[in-house]
Amino acid sequence: MAAHLTLLFITSSLLPLLTSSQPTGKITLGASICANDTSPPWLSPSKEFAFGFQPLSKNNNNSSYVLSIWFDKIPPKTIVWFDRYTAPLGATLTLEAKNGLVLRDSRGNPLHTYTENLAGQVAYGAITDSGNLILSGNAATHYWESFKNPADTILPGQTIESGGSTLVSRKSPTELSYGRFYTGINADGKFALTTKTLPTNLNVDAEYYTAGPGSSERVAFAANPPEITIGSTVILRSSLPAADYYFRATIDFDGVFSLYQYPKKFDGNSKWEISSGGTLPENVCLAITGDKGSGACGYNNVCSLKDGRPACRCPDGFVLVDQENEYGDCRANFSGDCLGQAGLDEYRLVTIKDVDWPLNDYVQMNRSTLEECRDGCLKDYLCGAAIFRSNSCWRKRLPLSNGRVDTSLGAVAFLKVRK
Repeated sequence: MAAHLTLLFITSSLLPLLTSSQPTGKITLGASICANDTSPPWLSPSKEFAFGFQPLSKNNNNSSYVLSIWFDKIPPKTIVWFDRYTAPLGATLTLEAKNGLVLRDSRGNPLHTYTENLAGQVAYGAITDSGNLILSGNAATHYWESFKNPADTILPGQTIESGGSTLVSRKSPTELSYGRFYTGINADGKFALTTKTLPTNLNVDAEYYTAGPGSSERVAFAANPPEITIGSTVILRSSLPAADYYFRATIDFDGVFSLYQYPKKFDGNSKWEISSGGTLPENVCLAITGDKGSGACGYNNVCSLKDGRPACRCPDGFVLVDQENEYGDCRANFSGDCLGQAGLDEYRLVTIKDVDWPLNDYVQMNRSTLEECRDGCLKDYLCGAAIFRSNSCWRKRLPLSNGRVDTSLGAVAFLKVRK
C-alpha cells in the first residue's frame, strides 16, 4: 500500500498477447490472474474489455500493480475501472466462493479482498461486453458489480445511484490515488461536482456545479443515443453514432467532468476526444469559489481556461512547490515565507491585471483609489496581496486560494514579493 498509484503508460505491444486460453465472458471459481507483466487478463465475449492487472511505476526497484478494467482493442489500453489498492509483484488474484475476488501472496496468505461483505456465495463471475464485471450466485443474483463500485469513470449502460456510488478523480493523469474532485447525487437529488481536501477527503468546499430538477435518484448513461441524464435533464450528449464510437464519461483529475469518444475504426492518429459541448462546468476556474480549499489550482497558483481545461501558472515571484505538478501549490521564491521577517523596504509589488483570489481577504476598503490600495498593502506586514476593482480594495493573507484569470471583473492584483 506504500507505493504511489502511478500508472505506467505502455503500448499495446507490451501487454500480454491475447491467446485462446484467456477466459472470455464467464469466469469459473478458482480462476486466477497474477500481478505481473505476462499474466493474461479475463476478457469480455467480444474482447472489447479486459480485466486484470496494469503495472504502476516502479518504486525503489519494486514493481506494483493495480486491478482494473480497460478498453482492450484500442491504443492506449484506457482504464475505465480500478481499485486503489496496490498489488505487489507476484501476488495472485483468485475468484473464491465466499469472498469473491481475493488477492494472496506467494504463500497463499490473504493480502486484500476486493469484494467484501457479499450477500451470498459466488457461483461464477463474468465480464460483460458493456465493461461490467459481475459476481453472481447460482440463481443469477448479482452480489457485486464494478458498475456499482465505480472509480472515476462511467460507461454507457451504467448509472450513479442516490446514496450509493460516487466517482472520485485521480490525483493526476497517471497517479490513481484519490484526487480532489467527486461527483454524484447530492442531498437535493441533483447531479453535483464537489471538491475534497487531501489526504483526508473531507468535504471542504461548496458544490461547484449542479444540474437536474432535484429529487432524482440516479444519473444514467444511455448507450443510444449516447447521453447522460438525471431525471429528464440531459447533462451531456454526443451526436455521434454509438455503433461507430466508444464512449466514456470521466471526472478528471482537474475537476472537469467530460464525455469522451474514440472511433472504433481507428488509425495511428486516433485518440480520445471530448464530445462537442461535452465538459462540465463551462469554466472550472470560475466555478470553484469555496472559502476553504485551494480552488481549481493549488494555493498561490492562478487558473486560466485553455481548450476547456484549467491551466495553472505561478505568478511572478512564486515557484511550484513540486516542479512536476503544475496544478499544485506555489511558494514565494525566497527563503522564509513569513512577510514579517524582513523590513518593508525589502519588498515590492508585482502588478497583475485580470487576476483575482476571491474569498481570502481580511480587510475590505471601500472608496479606495488604486494608489491607496497598492501602498496600503505594501506597508501592511500581514498583506500578501491586494485586489483593486470598482473603487474597492481587498487585502489578503498568504496562502492565496481560488486564484483565477477573470477578464470580466476589470480587477488589478498587487502581489507582494521580495526585491
